[in-house]
Amino acid sequence: MNSRAHKKCSAVNRYKEFFTLFAPALLALALPAGSLAAATNDNFANATVIGTLPFSDTVDITSATNESGEPHICALSPQTVWYSFTPGANVGVKADMAGSSFFDRILTVYQATGPGFSGLVFLRCGSTDSFVAFVAQAGATYYIQAGTVQ
Repeated sequence: MNSRAHKKCSAVNRYKEFFTLFAPALLALALPAGSLAAATNDNFANATVIGTLPFSDTVDITSATNESGEPHICALSPQTVWYSFTPGANVGVKADMAGSSFFDRILTVYQATGPGFSGLVFLRCGSTDSFVAFVAQAGATYYIQAGTVQ
């Protein structure tokens, strides 16, 4: 095997290993249209706290709104809900919205470095049929913004 082929093979194996690590720590969010009570985590200050993984939640965001100053890094999302997660140990997290009844949807992950929206540092986002994966550091707080895309 030549050097170039070996490097490509190694990179593919590392990619597979990276996402395999996230399998046990799964965050699944489903956003059904009009089937549940209004989301209580519509506002950032009322983010649903994720205690342990795996975690799954189903909320109706048809009446969800945006707050003044709410970030929209990857796409404008007129209806959002918020989640917060502070792990006790370093952990790989894979978040998705598989099973959502909304066609266009987005997940955006931020790390909190201070209070409010101004204290959020963008990490990554995923839309519609994708997911977001990140390594959460012990003691750090992460916010996940889930919503529809306009």
